[in-house]
Amino acid sequence: MAGVCSMVVSREVSRGEKMNILVITYYYFPELNPRAFRWTHICGEIASGDNKIDVVTNRKKGTPDVEVINGVRIFRTGLFSPSFTPDKNVSKIKGPDNSKGEKNRSVKQIIIGFFLKLIKGLYNNTWKKIYWPDSVCYWYFFAISKSIGLIKKNRYDRIITVSHPFTSHLVGLHIKKRFPDMFWLADSGDPFCFSESTPVNNYSIYSRLNYKTEEQIFRHADALTFTTEGTARRYSELFPFSTSKLRIIPPLVKFNNDISSDIRIFEPDNNKIILSYFGVLYRAIRTPEGILNLLKAVYERDKELADKVEMHFFGDHSSCSDIFEKYPSLRKVIFFHGMVTQNIANTAMSRSDVLVNIGNGTSYQLPSKIVEYVAAMKPIINVTSIESDSTKNYLKEFNFVINYYTYKENNIDDMLMFIKGASQVQIKRSQVEGFLNAHEPEVIAGQYLNALSK
Repeated sequence: MAGVCSMVVSREVSRGEKMNILVITYYYFPELNPRAFRWTHICGEIASGDNKIDVVTNRKKGTPDVEVINGVRIFRTGLFSPSFTPDKNVSKIKGPDNSKGEKNRSVKQIIIGFFLKLIKGLYNNTWKKIYWPDSVCYWYFFAISKSIGLIKKNRYDRIITVSHPFTSHLVGLHIKKRFPDMFWLADSGDPFCFSESTPVNNYSIYSRLNYKTEEQIFRHADALTFTTEGTARRYSELFPFSTSKLRIIPPLVKFNNDISSDIRIFEPDNNKIILSYFGVLYRAIRTPEGILNLLKAVYERDKELADKVEMHFFGDHSSCSDIFEKYPSLRKVIFFHGMVTQNIANTAMSRSDVLVNIGNGTSYQLPSKIVEYVAAMKPIINVTSIESDSTKNYLKEFNFVINYYTYKENNIDDMLMFIKGASQVQIKRSQVEGFLNAHEPEVIAGQYLNALSK
């Protein structure tokens, strides 16, 4: 793996020739997911220098098809997807103890719920089984048409395609074949052909096609970037010919310390100990069972502490709803907030006593939010289900992180003491400064500029 590791690029921003860059990414501002967050900041940083950068992304209801944000020209194309405009004064959403709410549901709500379940069932049993390479494959044609038009007009010398979704890379492959002299960087936040635990399509049908297509991407791209060494190592083994192209560029952090005082998230109660998790839950690789078992242990071992603890979930948890139902004793202390803006998430992190990370069941993926957790300077409980947990290794230098293992026995007394004393932990900026500096948007953007250098 030395060949891959040696490809980690410099943290110094490239100051060479001026670049004219086109970025093709399905997710961009105002989407609320890691890809959009990362690339909105990277593009803004690149545009602040001498380089020109345009973005082709998906259309979003409520946003113009063409606009300029932070010096970046954004071109939206494709079908409209719904916009997301959460109330800035977020109140907590109780769950899963919703028996009272069920009794008060109107006939209209029941009918709507029925049809939503019907539509979901049809989706799972028809379209989800046949689409390729992913659920937004239709965007391929819109993105190619828009990108080719812009290339002819603006004469870009470099393109960047961002996956997930993988459809963006197919657009890049088409462009590279048509304009072979154009430098192409393919950035992959998540693996594609070997992501069996969280498949993006029907692997029983498309497994061989996935492999062959990604091999073509790796052959034609001039640079290949990933956020973790584990992913790069796996690809180096799959496609040895591509090792010299691989670059590891870590997660990005942009933590807003200007917290909004008017955002209402937690009920004011100095006696409560607030634990918060941020991110999507997945049945296959990231379930809440570990943290729920820990909370259950708290209830069984320390009733006084149990009366103080609250567990808050921010993000989509729908795929694991039935798992929460298995813990009826915890219903009164679990709260769901759904999808929230970055400002609300930062505010909630700052007002929490403990931040919870649920590690992936794979060693090659790293939750991007853990860098934000460190930036929030709060104690962290890392729930890990495998020995080679990426977060455990990434944050091993910090003494304010404790690991809770789901695959072996834990010292519950240590966990209880960690939670009890969390609000008293003082984390100095000097403890995390070097770590955070390596993940700043300017530094990450500089690494991409270096990777784009011919």
